[in-house]
Amino acid sequence: MRGVYIVKDLDALKAGMTDPANKDHYYVKYIGSTSLSIAKVEHNHRNCFELYKGEDQTDFRHALRDRGSRWVFEWLIQPRDTNEYTILIEEGACIRAFKSSLNKKNTWGQHPLLPRLKEINDRQYIQ
Repeated sequence: MRGVYIVKDLDALKAGMTDPANKDHYYVKYIGSTSLSIAKVEHNHRNCFELYKGEDQTDFRHALRDRGSRWVFEWLIQPRDTNEYTILIEEGACIRAFKSSLNKKNTWGQHPLLPRLKEINDRQYIQ
C-alpha cells in the first residue's frame, strides 16, 4: 500500500494564500509519497532532528520545525496496492501541479522517479 501525502499550512490557507508564486506564504508546503501511515510520516518529519541526530535535514524539515506547528499532513492520493514506480510518477505529477513551496526545484524534487532510475535497474520498480 502506497500513497501520496500533502502538507498544508492552515494559516496560509485561511488567509487565502493560494498563489504558488508567493512561495513563503503559499499554503501547499510539501508533497511526498510513502508506504507508512500518515501518522508515522508526520511523526518522522516532526521528530527527525531527534530520530536522526547528526544527519543533514531538508529545507522542508527545517521549515516544519521552525514555523510549521499548524501545518497538517493529509492524503492527496489514498494509499492503495501499487508499486513504487507508479506512486513516484504520481507524486511527481502532484508536485508539479500544486507547485509545493518546499519540494526542491531540481530533478529530484520535481521528478522523484528519475534519479532512482539513473542509479538502478528500473525493473525492480515495475514488480
